[in-house]
Amino acid sequence: MAVENCTISTQSITALGGSTLVAGTKTLVITPDAGFEVSAAQCSVGNAMETFDGSNTWNTVGANVTTGVTQVQFADVGDGTVEAIVTHEAISISNNTTDFLVDIDVSAAVPPSFACVFIEVVHSSDTSGDIMSTSQFSNIDNITEVEIQNTPDSHKVTSSGEVSSTAGTITQIAKVRVTAVDGVIFGVGDDNLPSAAPFLQGMGDLQPNWSTAYTNPVYSGDFLIQFDVDVFYETPANSLNGIESANDFCDLGHKISIRVKANKIPTARTMSYSVDGFNTEPLFGYHPQVRDVIAFGTPGSRFEIGVVDEDGNIYNFKTGVFSASLDRANHDYHEIPARGVYRAPVNYPSSLSAAKSYNYFVEGVSTPAKVSVGGEFGRTANLIEAGVTSLGSSVPTRIAQKTEVSKPRQTVLLKVTQSASEHAIPSASVTGVSLYGLVNEVPKRVINVKDPDIPYTEAAYSISKVDFSFTVTLGGSKAYAATGSILDGATLYYLADNNTITAPEYRLLNGSITSTYSASASVVFAGTLYVDSFGEVNGDGVYQLEIYLDNFIKAA
Repeated sequence: MAVENCTISTQSITALGGSTLVAGTKTLVITPDAGFEVSAAQCSVGNAMETFDGSNTWNTVGANVTTGVTQVQFADVGDGTVEAIVTHEAISISNNTTDFLVDIDVSAAVPPSFACVFIEVVHSSDTSGDIMSTSQFSNIDNITEVEIQNTPDSHKVTSSGEVSSTAGTITQIAKVRVTAVDGVIFGVGDDNLPSAAPFLQGMGDLQPNWSTAYTNPVYSGDFLIQFDVDVFYETPANSLNGIESANDFCDLGHKISIRVKANKIPTARTMSYSVDGFNTEPLFGYHPQVRDVIAFGTPGSRFEIGVVDEDGNIYNFKTGVFSASLDRANHDYHEIPARGVYRAPVNYPSSLSAAKSYNYFVEGVSTPAKVSVGGEFGRTANLIEAGVTSLGSSVPTRIAQKTEVSKPRQTVLLKVTQSASEHAIPSASVTGVSLYGLVNEVPKRVINVKDPDIPYTEAAYSISKVDFSFTVTLGGSKAYAATGSILDGATLYYLADNNTITAPEYRLLNGSITSTYSASASVVFAGTLYVDSFGEVNGDGVYQLEIYLDNFIKAA
């Protein structure tokens, strides 16, 4: 028996041993698994003969059934199941349990899937109103293309057909080739393909299942004159309710708009290549960071960018690291793109213990001659002559003209001290009463944020405040108690570093002290430490704030 992607019910018959089961029929129900469908025409009985009268009836003489079973008829039920009506003769029942077998063969199938999309190609015109491009749709196997409109400025086609029912299968639905007319080129993006992506409309939750790709670019010289747009559909995980044909899918109104941007071929000229401006994104924080360097100028202008750290290491834009010498095999020039603005990322390392400075400079590079179109396409060749990229007055041309500094990490540490060593006091590394921030900057937010570079986990949350509560266990043989002093900002003492440049600005709120008068008592200090500015030090970058126990604890 081969039963796939569905289940078949059973029936139990109770009779006395030695009696005879009266001739009649029994009905079994075939139910497809989720995501599958089954019909009477898909069912059969092993080694049986179909009557071929359209009734889906099988004569079971000699078939794989229990003797006495004479016929099986399969019938579709409106709820998606199939009934197997088993006809049997009178059958003698033995004293033992008897299984009546019917070899039903059935394989439920995944319902078919469909896709349909309306594609519109819009062509631009020049100042005289002449259309600058044409389009042609290709035939895709198993896909039907219906042309709705084909005018000089607009080409509309509906592409539809049956696709794979297997979820995740990607099927090409359409291919349209766009060609520039004589004397016209297409605008291109950074990857030398059209910069404007096709616009997807009316697709709802299925929009992620549609995708497009620019393929088969054709160039004349350095200029793009032809390309294809391929359209793909990915079968979703769940079948779509009510979509039983390609026409049903078309009714969903999925649309892709391709707006073609084109330009007249430039006339012969000598190009003046230049980098007119240069800037850097400011560095922030002490963590490793990626920030852009930015150049402005004439499209096509080639140039070098030097980024040198304070140790003389130079940045390699291909490898993404600073090194003592530049690996020319893994280095290349930069070029201003068509939009006139060039951006390149720089990977800056962390600056945990000290500030780190970086210098920037630019050098012009010779830009080779460019031919706008070649003779193979029958167009007139227009030459853009070679030239060395010039640099604007604001562009740094040597080290120290443009500098960025990454600020180091600063620490404010809350400690507990005493005149003698009789009390057991916790260290900051135990209590976690530390804050970390940037030198001479006011935190933008008063919130605890996890800092992955803090050296111990107990103080890992830091920006501008920290809640603390720690216990001091009193020593000695006498009973001790709190003096009644209030724990607030005025009770904290800043331990000045000899190398201090700027002291931190700090405060303490919600301070509290709880204690008992018993021997070996515990005193609990609690509150919230705020740092409004981290200041600056030349040393280890650590400020120490002190709670002096002698001002709070006395012998009872």
